[in-house]
Amino acid sequence: MVVKRQETENNMHVLKEVFEIIKFLGRQNLPYRGSASNETISNFDDILINKGNFLEIFQFASKKDAILHKHLRQAIKNSKLRKERLEKNKNLNSKGQGSLVTFLSKTTVDKVISGILKAIRNKIKNELGDQNFSIQMDSTQDVGVMDQASICVRYINDGDIKERLFAIVQVKSSKGKELYKLLKDCFFEHGLNFSNIIGESSDGANNMSGQFSGLL
Repeated sequence: MVVKRQETENNMHVLKEVFEIIKFLGRQNLPYRGSASNETISNFDDILINKGNFLEIFQFASKKDAILHKHLRQAIKNSKLRKERLEKNKNLNSKGQGSLVTFLSKTTVDKVISGILKAIRNKIKNELGDQNFSIQMDSTQDVGVMDQASICVRYINDGDIKERLFAIVQVKSSKGKELYKLLKDCFFEHGLNFSNIIGESSDGANNMSGQFSGLL
């Protein structure tokens, strides 16, 4: 019972540090993954491989944290054993850690980011309530040549003006009516009252502010 409790406490400690690293990367606007295709726990000891910001920072933190160090060494050991079994069974196409619990996989990171996003949106919605607000919407292509729109809301909270990024959504058409549908669907999905919009700001393009074919 004592061993199980200690294991649970250690896992909670690891998860807390994972949260802190992900929050740090987000705050600094840094990607968490690297560019190497062999970015896996099994070759973590290879210093020639850049494992990406998340894993590199975790490894750095583990040098001064005994719990993180022990967790990382065990994760590396288990991952190598699993890789050897896959190679022995000729199942080299299998991806991911399978049933291994490392808290260091992209799946864990994605879940943490989704949880943080949900918490931020809930805070915005609580501050916003049912009052009127303005929106800012603009789109641009990312490095993958995918057109994405940022949706920001501007409102008053306790006498202060708040401007918050609420969502980033993929744009399939830049026509005003399609952007209107995209915005309305986004607000409906997340429970914002579309009829409370009283203002809109953009870069002045016709599809955003045109008299006949603009967004609003």
